[in-house]
Amino acid sequence: MKTLALSLFAAAALTVGVTTASAQSPDQQFGLGVQAGSVNGANVAYALSPSIHLGATVGLAVGDVPTTIMFAPYGKFILKGTKEFKPFVLGQFYVQRMSTQAVPGSPSVSSTNTGLAFHGGAEWFATPNLGIYGMVGVVDIPFYDGGQLAVGVLSPTIGVEWFF
Repeated sequence: MKTLALSLFAAAALTVGVTTASAQSPDQQFGLGVQAGSVNGANVAYALSPSIHLGATVGLAVGDVPTTIMFAPYGKFILKGTKEFKPFVLGQFYVQRMSTQAVPGSPSVSSTNTGLAFHGGAEWFATPNLGIYGMVGVVDIPFYDGGQLAVGVLSPTIGVEWFF
């Protein structure tokens, strides 16, 4: 039994090693993904080249907090790293529509917020078609009244994207 388990483990490790040895950032492919963190949602991307990806994230948040619908087109600029692990800088323009209702049955109050956000992160390409990433906000430049410039290590986000 131990020999079988050890053999299966060795085979799995070899398979992962061979798969990741050929992984790299996609080139001229479409991708779909999901992310959670500062922005929860789904994203669509296109890899113009292995170092430039363009896309958009769409998110929806409901619950005790204001209901929020978000749309954020972005550009991801992938920097030099190893073949599988690449740091990146992501810049995005966001539009958030927030709606709250103070008392059930009362009219809801809505507002629209826009701005620019810049994130830093890294992505591990497990295969040429699968990327797992993490990022943190670095700068948030709001364009709406009452918005404040935020600089520093802001909310983290993790995500997965599949290219085909």
